[in-house]
Amino acid sequence: MTSFALQVTRFGFAVLGRLAPGRAGKLAFWLFCRTPSRRPKTKAHAKTLARAEQEMRTAQYLDLCIHKGTVACYRFIPENPNGKTSLVVHGWGSRTADMLVIIKGLLQAGDTVVSVDLPGHGKSSGRTLDIARAIGAIDAAWRQYGPFHTMIGHSFGGAVLIGAASGVLACYPQRRPERIITIAAPHSFADVISGFCQMLRLRPKVRNKIETQIMEIACQPMTAFESKGLLETMPVTMLVIHAPDDKEVPFYSAEMMAAAGRHVKLCPASGLGHRRIIFNTGVATQVAAFASGKLL
Repeated sequence: MTSFALQVTRFGFAVLGRLAPGRAGKLAFWLFCRTPSRRPKTKAHAKTLARAEQEMRTAQYLDLCIHKGTVACYRFIPENPNGKTSLVVHGWGSRTADMLVIIKGLLQAGDTVVSVDLPGHGKSSGRTLDIARAIGAIDAAWRQYGPFHTMIGHSFGGAVLIGAASGVLACYPQRRPERIITIAAPHSFADVISGFCQMLRLRPKVRNKIETQIMEIACQPMTAFESKGLLETMPVTMLVIHAPDDKEVPFYSAEMMAAAGRHVKLCPASGLGHRRIIFNTGVATQVAAFASGKLL
C-alpha cells in the first residue's frame, strides 16, 4: 500500500511539474540527493549498531576534509599485518558500522582496513550525497592512507569505487587498486534515476532537469557512469557478488558488469537479498579470499 507521504509528494510534483517543470526538477534532484535519517530504522538495527560500537572504538578515527564538509574515516589494524591495506565503503543509508562483518574478515586475513562514512552518513557532515561528493570522499581516504590493494563497496558504494578507480571525474585522479570487489552494486546511475522518477511519477521534462543538474555537477552525462563501459577500459581484477533475489538492485546489474571482460568474476549469493548480504560470514570469507588472491 502506498504511504500517505508518498501520495502527497506525488501530488505535489504532479502540480509543480505541470506549472514549473524546471523548479520541480531542481526540487526532485535535491530530494534525490537528500540522505536518510541516521537513526536506526528498526529496533534490531539499533541493537546491531550498539553491539558494533565497542568494535568501532578499536579503530583509529580521523575526520578528512573534502569539498563542502568532512568525512569520518576509520583505520582498523590487524593483529598480524600482511602489509596490504583495503578500503571498505558502505551503501546508501548505511555506515561503516554496518560493514563490520566484511571488515573483520579482512582483518583476520591480515589486511589493514580503512573505511569511510560517506557524506551525509554516519559521523560525516551534511545531509547531501551525490556522485562527486562520494568520489571526493574516496579520494580523501586514498590521499591519507592509500594506495589501497583492494577496494570493496556495497550497493552505491560499489558503483562509486568503480567511478573513482576509472577517473571518470576529471577533477579527481584515478584511484585504481589492484582489485575491486562490489557487493549488490548498481550497474547504471541512469537506472537508479529512472526508478526514482517512476516512484514519484515525474514528468519527462522534470527528469530532463534532473539530468541537466547531474551534468552541471559531474560535467558528464549519466551514461558515462555505466559500470560495464568503465570496466571495459579498466582491466582491474574484479569480483562481483550479488544475490539473484535482490529486490533493490536487480541481478542483471551484476551480469552487465561481468560482461565487461574476463577480468570480472561473477559470484551469485542466492537468498541473501540486498542488505543481509553484507552481514553474511560466507560472503565475508569470499571477500577476504579474493582480496588475498586465493579466489580466482
